Amino acid sequence: MEKPPIITMKKALLLLPIFITSLSAYAQVTNESTIKPSDFSNFLIEYSADPSHFDTGYYGFNINGYFGDTGFGGSIGMMANYGIVDDGGLMYKFGPIYGYPVSKNLMVGAKLRGFIYTYNYGDESKVNGGITVTPGLTFKFGKLLLNAGFEFGWLNKANKLYKQIELGIGIQI
Repeated sequence: MEKPPIITMKKALLLLPIFITSLSAYAQVTNESTIKPSDFSNFLIEYSADPSHFDTGYYGFNINGYFGDTGFGGSIGMMANYGIVDDGGLMYKFGPIYGYPVSKNLMVGAKLRGFIYTYNYGDESKVNGGITVTPGLTFKFGKLLLNAGFEFGWLNKANKLYKQIELGIGIQI
């Protein structure tokens, strides 16, 4: 019996530009030229967590703003995990974003964000941070938006890949 093909993170990253290019071609065929990335600017309530520990993630808000027709914009957010873990902390995320509207209801994009978070180590409060890339999809239903992404990147003082699933619901701004 053959084993199913395994898609590694490296293969997935190599396939991402092909996927986005394919969606871009689809968007040109649909001729929805009045759609702008700024139509997807949003205020989201989010939850993000490591897939292997999904019950101990962070909740909070995120603002994603796209500037006009360029697709480029900025993202800023504040999250916490108080009440989810014994010694909760705060996380701040910030950085540039890019989005490409495929249709009036779907945008593909990516966020390149730095983050800083606090945590307790014994009786001491500590601060750490890193940088992540988050490819994702935003679905739009009128003024309601749903966001899903997979965040991965570098975490200071760790010798492993930082990864989280990011889910959000929000409104257009």
